Amino acid sequence: MKDKELRELAKLRASFKVHASVYIVIILFLAGINYLTSSSYPWFLWPALGWGVAVLLHGLAAYVWNTNLEEKEYQKLKAKEKKKK
Repeated sequence: MKDKELRELAKLRASFKVHASVYIVIILFLAGINYLTSSSYPWFLWPALGWGVAVLLHGLAAYVWNTNLEEKEYQKLKAKEKKKK
C-alpha cells in the first residue's frame, strides 16, 4: 500500500474508534437515565440498536471491507486506456 492509502486507512480506523467510544459512553448514559426514570421498560435499547448498526457498519468498513475500490477502478481504467493504444 502507498503512504497516502495507509494514511486514509489509519484515519478511517481512528474515526471508528472515536465513534465506538462515543457510542458506548452515550448508550451507558441513556441506560442510566432509563434505570433512574422508568426501569420497567428498557427504552434505551432502541437507540442502542439503531446506532449500533451504524457503528457496526463503520467497523466493517474500517477493518473488513477495506478493498480500496478507488485504486481498483483506476487500474481498470488505466488498463482499458492501454488496450486502446
